Amino acid sequence: MSEVKPLHCQKIFSDMADEDYRTSTIYQTRIALFNMLEFAKENDVIRYNPCKKSVKSDMGEPLQKKEALTVDVQKVFLEYAKGQSYEYQYRFILQTGLRTGELVALKWEDIDFQNKTLKIQRSMEYRYSVGEWRIGEPKSKSGYMTIPKNSTYDTALFKICDKAQIPRFSMHVLRHTFATRCIEGGMKPKTLQIILGHSNIGITMNLYVHTTEEEKLKEIESVADALNVV
Repeated sequence: MSEVKPLHCQKIFSDMADEDYRTSTIYQTRIALFNMLEFAKENDVIRYNPCKKSVKSDMGEPLQKKEALTVDVQKVFLEYAKGQSYEYQYRFILQTGLRTGELVALKWEDIDFQNKTLKIQRSMEYRYSVGEWRIGEPKSKSGYMTIPKNSTYDTALFKICDKAQIPRFSMHVLRHTFATRCIEGGMKPKTLQIILGHSNIGITMNLYVHTTEEEKLKEIESVADALNVV
């Protein structure tokens, strides 16, 4: 490890960029490498951490913005989803905007039927490396449903899309669609930010909300009189 230099660290990230890795993936790789080398430094295995600030990792493919389903495509999808695997999970996300991990970690106790509210208290994900589900505090698994791996949700989605002859999309697009329908319905962006659990409103508007051409036209028509200055 003492032979590792900054140029070696830089080569890792440059090679990843050449192989079309996402910028976010390269950034996460840098964090892992830095922490590993920092641990070695703290334990006197190496004298300094070669993954220093001069090593650039802001390269690679930028994160692509996922577009929401249009109203027409959403209707077609829901029609073909009837009676199919995970139909109600798909409908639930379209109505709540939950992440997949939040969906599978839900318990009946999280739902207040009287006040019509849902509290998100944990998230769950499947770790393929160890072959088990991981959940945040409190560490308990839901006993109310058989939880499929995230990939089976997407696999079932793809089958529905193929049958409906619409472009394939992933689970996360359902969350995008929820956000977009909320904005189209007149929800305030700040309220949507809180519902989606974003740290700032920029994430909500720039990454998750897709404005359709129809919505653009509607907005322009609504301000037409104000724009008509003679």
